Amino acid sequence: LLKFESELEGADTAAFYFAGHGVQISGQNQMIASDAELTNRYSFAAETISLETVLDLMKAKSDVSLIFLDA
Repeated sequence: LLKFESELEGADTAAFYFAGHGVQISGQNQMIASDAELTNRYSFAAETISLETVLDLMKAKSDVSLIFLDA
């Protein structure tokens, strides 16, 4: 996510593609990395990325944001 942020510097349009697993819990969409180790309920936050976090980042860095989810 930090690398993605740095690559958005000066961009007019941001595009994000995610293929993998995702879940929605309490209205929040979480993307799960292929190497995630969800061994207990406490590891969930550390092993997933919030779609809202990605959206917020893209909105802050570019005028146009495109997100493609294959989850």
